[in-house]
Amino acid sequence: MNVTSQSIAAAIARINVRMPAISAELDAADAKLGDGDTGTMLARLVQGLAEVDLSGSESLQSSFSRLAKAASATTGSSLGTLVVVALMVMAKASSGKTELSFVEFGELLVLVRDGIMSRGQANLGDKSVVDALDYLARALATAPGGQPPASTAIAALEQAIADFRDRPSKLGRARLYGAESVGLTDPGMLALHLMVSAIAGQP
Repeated sequence: MNVTSQSIAAAIARINVRMPAISAELDAADAKLGDGDTGTMLARLVQGLAEVDLSGSESLQSSFSRLAKAASATTGSSLGTLVVVALMVMAKASSGKTELSFVEFGELLVLVRDGIMSRGQANLGDKSVVDALDYLARALATAPGGQPPASTAIAALEQAIADFRDRPSKLGRARLYGAESVGLTDPGMLALHLMVSAIAGQP
């Protein structure tokens, strides 16, 4: 199964169904070093995306552009802004395409990673959603043929969280806590893991 406008709509719908539980877990994680509202913000953003009707859309560029517009109307938070940037990058890079293989989607996520790094002034190794996205992008882009993309994606994100849990945060409000952030999972990394798990139908 390739990435199409219809599969994107289905993925958003799955995430939206799971958002009450995802939101609660993210708010709890964010409250340890932040404002405790990451989950609440993300739930509002995902609801906005779920309201976009992509049923008649074939163009990936059009679908991503419409989703970016919807996302920008729901939040002005830093993480929400990065979601908008990601969707805009995907729209530009998918011009003229109606579907992508998961390897091609991984290559697209590499561009998204770089776009977010530029917009958010983040670096690899900061212990942020950028690091999780890097693991995910590289795993999908280099996945051997026949390997299920869902298991590849989830394994990559679990590895990213494990690799960075015992490192200090160097970005956002969490960076102010230094050593106190060691041993904690970054909320942005957790958010990406929970959403991909929801898409895959895993708890």
